[in-house]
Amino acid sequence: MNAFILPLTDPAATDPEMVGPKAANLEVYRNPKVVSHYAGLEYLTACERLLFDTYLTSGMAILDMGVGGGRTTPYLSRKASRYVGVDYSEEMIRLCRDKFPQLEFLVADAADLIFPARVGADRNCIWSPEDKGFCNVR
Repeated sequence: MNAFILPLTDPAATDPEMVGPKAANLEVYRNPKVVSHYAGLEYLTACERLLFDTYLTSGMAILDMGVGGGRTTPYLSRKASRYVGVDYSEEMIRLCRDKFPQLEFLVADAADLIFPARVGADRNCIWSPEDKGFCNVR
């Protein structure tokens, strides 16, 4: 089944209360010291390993939203028939492209993407924000 990802207008871009926090957050992930920190991370949390081993199968296509510095990229890309990493920080994507030149990385904000309902009908969604240690399977 083909999946389509469509960009939308981000409400945060036009909501005055959201512009400041969103811009401030992006500025953090553009900071060279922060990018350098994420460049050195190379591990999976126990929660990620459990979720990945349970719900991901070899040969599936993997879209890694919020790829950051590519900490989970080696593990996920080995499982994937096609791997694409996405992050809204151009600096993080540049880092990933340098570390993994054979893989595909795109600059995009996950808040600006929609997925048709049919895409999620037979797929598991795994989300594990690096900084919070939280895992959610839907």
